[in-house]
Amino acid sequence: MVRITAFFLVIVSWLSAQEAVTLQLKWLHQFQFAGYYAALEKGFYEEEGLHVTIRARDTLSNNIDQVIAGEAQYGVSDSILFLYRAKGEPVVIVSPIFQHSPSVVLTLKSSGIDSPYKLENKKLVFYPRDTDGFGVLAMLKHLDVRPQLIREKSLNSVALLKEGKVDALSAYATNEPFYFLEEGVDVNILNPSNYGFAMYGDMLFTNAFEAKNHPDRVERFRRASLKGWEYALKHKEEIVRLIHKKYAPHKSLEHLRFEADATEQMIGQKITPLGTLDKGRLEYTLKTYAEHGLIDNNVPVDEYVFTTFKEMVESNAPILTQEELAYLAKKRTLNVCIQPDWMPFEKNEQGKHVGMSADYMAVFGRQLDISSRLVETSSWAETLAFAREKKCDIIPFIVDTPERRDFLRFTQPYLSAPLVLVTSINEIFVDALHQVSGKKVGIVGGYAINEMLKANYPKIKFIEVESLDRGFELVRKGELFGFVNSLPVAGYQIQQKYFGQLKIGTKLDEFLSLSVGVRDDEPILAAILDKAIAMTSSNEHQEIFNRWVSVSYERGSDYALVLWWAIGLSSVFGVVVFLVVKSNRALNSEIEGRKIVEQKLTRYIDLVDKHIIVSSTDLRGVITEASTKFCEISGYSKEELIGKKHNLIKDPNTPKEFYEQMWRDLIEKDYWSGEVHNRSKNGTYYWVRASISSIFDLQGNKIGYTAIRQNITSEKLLEEMSIKDELTGAFNRRFFNESVPRMINSAKRDKTVVTFAIFDVDYFKPYNDTYGHQAGDKALKKIVEAVAGCLGRSDDTLYRLGGEEFGVFYRGLDISQSKDFLEKMRMAIEELRIKHEGNKASPYITASFGAVIKKANEISSLDALYKEADDLLYEAKEAGRNKVRSNVPDGVS
Repeated sequence: MVRITAFFLVIVSWLSAQEAVTLQLKWLHQFQFAGYYAALEKGFYEEEGLHVTIRARDTLSNNIDQVIAGEAQYGVSDSILFLYRAKGEPVVIVSPIFQHSPSVVLTLKSSGIDSPYKLENKKLVFYPRDTDGFGVLAMLKHLDVRPQLIREKSLNSVALLKEGKVDALSAYATNEPFYFLEEGVDVNILNPSNYGFAMYGDMLFTNAFEAKNHPDRVERFRRASLKGWEYALKHKEEIVRLIHKKYAPHKSLEHLRFEADATEQMIGQKITPLGTLDKGRLEYTLKTYAEHGLIDNNVPVDEYVFTTFKEMVESNAPILTQEELAYLAKKRTLNVCIQPDWMPFEKNEQGKHVGMSADYMAVFGRQLDISSRLVETSSWAETLAFAREKKCDIIPFIVDTPERRDFLRFTQPYLSAPLVLVTSINEIFVDALHQVSGKKVGIVGGYAINEMLKANYPKIKFIEVESLDRGFELVRKGELFGFVNSLPVAGYQIQQKYFGQLKIGTKLDEFLSLSVGVRDDEPILAAILDKAIAMTSSNEHQEIFNRWVSVSYERGSDYALVLWWAIGLSSVFGVVVFLVVKSNRALNSEIEGRKIVEQKLTRYIDLVDKHIIVSSTDLRGVITEASTKFCEISGYSKEELIGKKHNLIKDPNTPKEFYEQMWRDLIEKDYWSGEVHNRSKNGTYYWVRASISSIFDLQGNKIGYTAIRQNITSEKLLEEMSIKDELTGAFNRRFFNESVPRMINSAKRDKTVVTFAIFDVDYFKPYNDTYGHQAGDKALKKIVEAVAGCLGRSDDTLYRLGGEEFGVFYRGLDISQSKDFLEKMRMAIEELRIKHEGNKASPYITASFGAVIKKANEISSLDALYKEADDLLYEAKEAGRNKVRSNVPDGVS
């Protein structure tokens, strides 16, 4: 038997012990919150041990007050948070996301209202609450302008402005302008930043309780959120489609793309690192507010901003108050009640408390210097009765419900696990619980989740049973179709008692979120335990979980590798196949059952082979197994692949450093994941997202690698389309703005010389007028082909900047070499010999170049570089065109 706990927990990510928290958005679902969706959907929150619910705005509620009240642990708002904090409200800024506020005022061009001063006494549709448009209010107060505020903003407000029924509309630059652009209606955008109020936009914030008592969790939430934003900005089209499909189907893809581009501008990541909060800027903002009577600025700047857990520890800040320390000194021992038989969560084993909750009690005991004593109960119902009667101080694992709040206080949830349906090994796998309508499904009586399940699945016949054992037994006997419980409990019980008889049939959407329940007359104890949870590191959480929730994998089946691939591809599908394989051995003596299992196993294997791109190799990279789907995408047959090295499909243009790093990770970490560009047998190329894991034999020796892949060629093509000019295939202006600063910074680190040149096709308008626009388009394509033919190195990049204007960026050539290179490009264009009677510089199409050649560390900004090259291009045109002008005088090299 080989333990694969760590790997299996990574792959089956929903097994992880997670802390449940809620993020309250400031508005409805849209790209404005893309980073949080990305962090959730890409598993970044999950990696930090967090089960996050993202909640859209209820427009009838104050989203900031909801976080203050603890209805959500985290929220999104803007610079009005400074006002709340200055007034003593317990809000704490975790991280700015938008460096610029998107809060603006829109007016129709035809109205002539092109200045906020002209809003005096005009009808301005505004938000019902100041929290949603504070920047606009601050600007109006600063300018002493008093419009008529119509506080009835709704989806119909855009139509009111279009129809001239109001004069102005409060809006978000990332959203409402699209509606006018879509219909070709010209608007003025009155931006507070142009009138002295350059404020932060959306910021992630929390409440003081969360910041003080769960600083480690706040750090993890911030880290995952920023990672999500980085991903969202790098993969805008992917996240646009995700939002459209899952969160905001009412918005068009075009609208979401508009939001994406505008949001990127508000974040300003190319200028300011994501999440940066400048205390100097904050001080200036507070001072400005104070000068205009918006706040009484008497709160220290540092109190506005979250202090990390690390900073708290390094500053030796006291975690427990004197009152709490005195309470613990007097209390000394906690009376603990548990669910008597609920493994791996907890159990009373002959008077001894064991399981995950026992491990947590040990951690809390070390942190608080307090011991615990198990109060024995015979059932969960008796445990709850003891809690009512104050015979218990705490219940370590319990779900928070309104009914239980009559006699218990609850800490924040600190462990979360999905619910699953357990069925007989012979039952067909189901995709979702609602598919078993009309069947009998067992649940343990008295569980908090029961009413929720009955409400969510009204067509299922739920049968309450007295215990876990009874539920599993009734499924085994066929008296119940299935039994619902948490995944860790189900997996543990199957391994211990029902191996080869029961399996996990499907995962539910519902989660079990567990808190510590504390007797309601001990509020100090509840606060202390909240802090103990906060002081419990993510590593400690994972160690406890790993200790009790592990999976044994018995190798030996002929199908083992294929099933291993299946586990890696899909957690749910993988668990089912995994259990079926194990059952194959257990049922060898039951001929009829064995035939059923083998039939199902064959079907699963066939599915894997036909639909999953997988292969395995030995330690040298020689292919030993390949699925049909892998053969299909690569163009090779199994006979052609097996026995050959994996570099058979390698793209020769991929840098060798890429593969060197891949092998280092596999040797040192036993795992690698990333995107790979491969070449098929017929010479075409395709992209895959691959995960490669090590394979071990029974003795734990590494014997090879298994790779699971997802075809992302279409995704990559879409990505390429978003950065390429449709006509010429050169990179577009958008990608120019994104990539050149990055390449300049890289060149600064390497201390190399860079060249940036703008070239413009000479007299191109007369060419179009004479030969037609279709001929002009063909000419531009040929020019790009000619220049691209000169650019052979990986860092050489060609952009279409607009119309007949192009840009070239490259590095690593000295001044003399660069000048020669530019002349080569100029001549390549003329040598196309495309006839142009209107060109005064030549009988053929030519181009003029303006080039900047200098050390990268001498470049102050992209704008300055562009202007310098543009000025030199003007000089080249003034000198007669078809010339190269650079910043380096002739004779200097």
